[in-house]
Amino acid sequence: MKIIKLLLIAIVLIGGISGIVYLNSQPPTIDEPEYGNPQANEWKNKIKALCKEDAWSVSGYTSIESGIHTDRVTSKGELITTDEENSLQAFLFASSCNYLKESADKLFKQSSYPTDKLNKLEGALELLRGKVSEFDANSNLTEASNMFNAYHQVMGMLSFGATASYSRPLKAYSGGSADGRKARIQGIPYYKSHFSNNSSIRSKVESIDADMKRAEEQYYSNLEQLVEKHYKSTGRIEELLEDQIRFDEISTNSSAKSKLKNFVNNPYN
Repeated sequence: MKIIKLLLIAIVLIGGISGIVYLNSQPPTIDEPEYGNPQANEWKNKIKALCKEDAWSVSGYTSIESGIHTDRVTSKGELITTDEENSLQAFLFASSCNYLKESADKLFKQSSYPTDKLNKLEGALELLRGKVSEFDANSNLTEASNMFNAYHQVMGMLSFGATASYSRPLKAYSGGSADGRKARIQGIPYYKSHFSNNSSIRSKVESIDADMKRAEEQYYSNLEQLVEKHYKSTGRIEELLEDQIRFDEISTNSSAKSKLKNFVNNPYN
């Protein structure tokens, strides 16, 4: 009997915890204002129409924002009261944040990200971030911002720079290991749930090793050219010889090594 009671208590506790997790995982609700004023209701309906899928735009937002304010100012509060304006502007902001989060979540789960859609959502993000000081913090906006930050982090880590600069001593390529970079990308928030669905991103992650090798080869090819250029501008043979020794130590590009060796042997050709 005691065992049965303990099991019942455990079930109740687990159910309570599950309920809390479920409630915490729900998206924030948007409080839709209610008005007896026809003009205020007309603006509310315009806001709801704006925030339907694919209808939102920066110009649409700013047009409604200024229209509400103009109605209140020009009518001296007869068409729209100050309280109604404030609640409508807050509803416009919250509804737009919800639109942005839902649209970003949907886009980043797709197999490709059309440039026009990305630009549109980033424009929304920029506008709404600029409005935060006027309203309370919005969790939908925060999540959308986190998604875009994670996306740019992934894309940044899939870009391999091959730009070299001359210095003494010459600097080795510092791209890190392919396995380490791949693991860091796959550990970025939203990668597994969203970005890995994008065939282009997934392909780039899978080919990191080959892409990094190409970038490293290009880096040393560029560096070799800078060594030649430095000698041609200074004529300091001792520095050229020191650079060659250093280049042979750090370079993984055998072709670039041979090219520099030939130049050292015939610097005036």
